[in-house]
Amino acid sequence: MADKSKSQRGVSRRQFMKALPVGIVSALAVGVVSGRLAGSLFRRNQTQSQLPEDSIFTPAQKGQDRT
Repeated sequence: MADKSKSQRGVSRRQFMKALPVGIVSALAVGVVSGRLAGSLFRRNQTQSQLPEDSIFTPAQKGQDRT
């Protein structure tokens, strides 16, 4: 009877421990690939365009006095 209950389980501990490193590596690979894709999309939008000095869209200069 005890053998039947163990054989009815979906995954044994041994199978789980064998598959664990593969799952971790694949999760890291998916994270790296998706991070590169998302990063390239966001970096493309963040590039500063060339604006005239007196444009209102030009970022403020750092170190400017606010008196």
